[in-house]
Amino acid sequence: MAGLFNYDNGLMTTLGKICDCMILSILWCVCSIPIVTVGASTTALYYAVNKSVRYNRGYAYKEFFSAFKSNFKQGTIVWLVNLGLLLFGAYDCYILYQLRETISGAGIIMAVIIALYIFLIMWMTYVYPYMARFALPTKALMKNCIIISIASLGWSLLLLILFIVAVVAFIGVPMIGLFIPVIYMVIANRILERVFRKYMSEEDLEAEEERNRVFYN
Repeated sequence: MAGLFNYDNGLMTTLGKICDCMILSILWCVCSIPIVTVGASTTALYYAVNKSVRYNRGYAYKEFFSAFKSNFKQGTIVWLVNLGLLLFGAYDCYILYQLRETISGAGIIMAVIIALYIFLIMWMTYVYPYMARFALPTKALMKNCIIISIASLGWSLLLLILFIVAVVAFIGVPMIGLFIPVIYMVIANRILERVFRKYMSEEDLEAEEERNRVFYN
């Protein structure tokens, strides 16, 4: 019976990870309420999921707040750029749709904007996790994520589909909506880490595997 409540057994470890996921999802929702902080909170969520949930390194809520603080400025800047482009694209599509009967080629222009809009969302699925994993200047960060999203187009499309499903579930299923962000991030983490490893040096890979091995065991 004592073994059942041993923190190292499988059941307790699983329950601990579930609790961590619940806490992280709540933290993401609360910290995203101001809207302008969505970028920083998304970066923090990925960092905590990768470090604490996947590899048992540190306390989830502490890692979240640590990453939120350290990435606040860069995450906010990148998010405001993203938000501006998203709103601009949506507004353009709305105007073109209203004027589709009077402007020649409005449908083609709208199709191009929608294609760019989709690519922007694909790029966004990389940029905040990448920010959580690598310390780079903002311009280099954004450029690298554009290159990665194109070079890994298959994974990018899968991440896009997962993101769309997550957004629909978050909006349409109130009972589980609160936990959708962390569920999405846990699944996306498996894909993103596989992609990111292609761009890490052998030394960085060996150092990270050693850190994960020590904490995981």
